[in-house]
Amino acid sequence: MILFLYCYIAFSIAFCFEFLKLKVFAPKIYQIRKWVYTGLILLITSLFLNADQLLAVNIGVALTSLLVVIFLSLGFLVLKNGHDTVKFFIPAVFLGAGGAATSAATTWGFIPYSTLIFHSIEIGMLIEMSILALALAFNLKKVDKARITAEVSAQLDHLTELYNRRAFTVAVSPLWNLGIRDQQAFSIILLDIDWFKTINDDYGHAAGDDVLKSIAQTLQQHIRKSDILARWGGEEFIIFLPNTTQSDAINLADLIRKNIQKMTVLHDTGPLSVTASFGVAVYNEQMTELEDLIKLADVALYKAKNSGRNVVCHMPQNQTIKNQEVNKMTSI
Repeated sequence: MILFLYCYIAFSIAFCFEFLKLKVFAPKIYQIRKWVYTGLILLITSLFLNADQLLAVNIGVALTSLLVVIFLSLGFLVLKNGHDTVKFFIPAVFLGAGGAATSAATTWGFIPYSTLIFHSIEIGMLIEMSILALALAFNLKKVDKARITAEVSAQLDHLTELYNRRAFTVAVSPLWNLGIRDQQAFSIILLDIDWFKTINDDYGHAAGDDVLKSIAQTLQQHIRKSDILARWGGEEFIIFLPNTTQSDAINLADLIRKNIQKMTVLHDTGPLSVTASFGVAVYNEQMTELEDLIKLADVALYKAKNSGRNVVCHMPQNQTIKNQEVNKMTSI
């Protein structure tokens, strides 16, 4: 029993250091943990070598009582420093200690004996463990929520709040595979803001950011829920259109182009008008990878850039482009 008492003390200290996150919320106290553990080991060793059981029990009980005060003090300290999970820790320690104190008072005759009161220590520890279990569950939920938030954040472009390039590929892949299996028509629109570098140079990067956000909002207003929209990089955006023929994709691209042309971006330097060029490509059976379709749309986009900009260009439906052909055509 004495051994279990000191094991309880040792594990309680370790739990306190980790649960209260003293490394973050009380780093100076956390730095002395090795000295605390060393002192506790030396104390236990000396007590067991001395073989005075009564002394060991008295010191253990006194140390347990002292730890309750220390734990509560540390709890209020880290709560003040912003550790919200500690709101579970403080009542748990208080109830556990209260149960132990009630049982001790009954044993010593300070409180009239009854079976229920005598077993207050077990009841208090049961409540304490239940509260701490809830606290751990709450903490795990927070960690899981933070993980999900981080994963979502990693998939989004922070400026436009659209999918980024990596997330686009992940989201489109199952639709691509399903479309090939069911022999569905699907298309891609790739668009590039015209003279975007000039906007940044003449009006500043803040104006360029406003243009990107405004175009992202316009794109979101004109696509279906089943379409996948992303910021492809820089001033380029990409739209994957499942169950969409080439003519429908061209019509949508032209509608978006006209709405961007009508759009006025309000900025500190004054209203800005912008245009965009569009490249459209549709899947054909010769394609084996999503990248093949994107390359074809990229060639169509360069064709639009070289045709005076603010236009929609497309590639023949049965055409495929190899890497060397892409490099040759886009370098024109």
